[in-house]
Amino acid sequence: MIASWIRRAGLPHHPGTVRNHTAMADSPACLALILAHAELPGGGPAALLPVAGSTLLERAVRLALASPPVARVAVACSDLAVTDGARAAGAEVVTVDAGPEGATEAVVRAAVPGLGDGGPAILVAIDATACLLQPGDVSGLLSLLEHSRADSAAGVVPVTGAAWRLPGGAGAAGAVVDSTVETGAAVMDAGILYATRRQGLSDSGRVLHGRTALYPLPSWRGFRLTVAADRDVAEAHLGAARRHDRSAGLPARPAALVMDFDGVFTDNKVLVDETGREAVRCDRSDGLGLERLRATGLPLLVLSKERNPVVQARCRKLKLECLQGIDDKRPALEQWCRQRGLDLARVIYVGNDINDLACLEAAGCAVVVADAYDEAKRAADIILDRPGGHGALRELADLLLARLAQIP
Repeated sequence: MIASWIRRAGLPHHPGTVRNHTAMADSPACLALILAHAELPGGGPAALLPVAGSTLLERAVRLALASPPVARVAVACSDLAVTDGARAAGAEVVTVDAGPEGATEAVVRAAVPGLGDGGPAILVAIDATACLLQPGDVSGLLSLLEHSRADSAAGVVPVTGAAWRLPGGAGAAGAVVDSTVETGAAVMDAGILYATRRQGLSDSGRVLHGRTALYPLPSWRGFRLTVAADRDVAEAHLGAARRHDRSAGLPARPAALVMDFDGVFTDNKVLVDETGREAVRCDRSDGLGLERLRATGLPLLVLSKERNPVVQARCRKLKLECLQGIDDKRPALEQWCRQRGLDLARVIYVGNDINDLACLEAAGCAVVVADAYDEAKRAADIILDRPGGHGALRELADLLLARLAQIP
């Protein structure tokens, strides 16, 4: 961390941390430096620790690339495996020798010569272990730096509880301060996100120099993954953020839910006995979720190419309307909506395979299960966490129930 200071500062008002990226269009391009030098206490680079399916390094590079106006991304590291990972992620590499506990200030200074003299005049430093940062945090910090005409900027988090500042010279003996003085919100350096003008960095030798703008981050986004045990905390936060993002992709007022059967209700497998009789396995939690959705009055339909009687049997059990044996499903979907006066732009369609593409494209909200084929995923607005036949519909039902509860 560059500074362990706690300061009381009058912070500018920022209603939320997700910034309008178009507002950054006129801001100067900048260089993002990912600090990937830290090691885990038990050994090994922290940047290669996988969290929710991606390493910290991969997450940090994606974060930088998704943050306007970043034009160039470099990774500061000393480990060969991190070097390989950085290049695979599409970033440049700057070799530093700051040691496993190297301070941010030292790592940035060590990396600067390797960045060359040309390029963007602004540098943003991002700690690879800060896996909860969002693109809006980076672009928001850069926007504040530019619009405030400050020399440098730091991401800060709130101090929980009362904060006091010891006067110079106060040590173990303590000090007496004026308890009536209040000059602003108590914040502290998050130690994970900085922006600096490169000329000022070169002249002063410090990342934070001259007039420093303070950019407020929610306390939970100031989290750093410093030990492997922190991964559970990070994944819990990331899971909550994903659920929020998926919910935001649903129509404001859903008109209906239409579902494929094979690969959505089932795991896309079939059991066949010696007589040729087929059977499938479904998830009971899906049934309960759909029962709760049906109770809200939301129209539900199963639209399937499959001709096996098992489809009708399952739909009959769950009291779901069913159209099966449909080879061309999009016209059937459109006709079903017309007959009921439903706005297709507010209809949610759930599928998993290429024969769902036409319906996924026609529906206002295209949803696929976690193990859907790549072509279907590319057409999707929402990709669920759970695979077909393993609670995917329950996951979607819970999201829909939460959305329906918000409608006045």
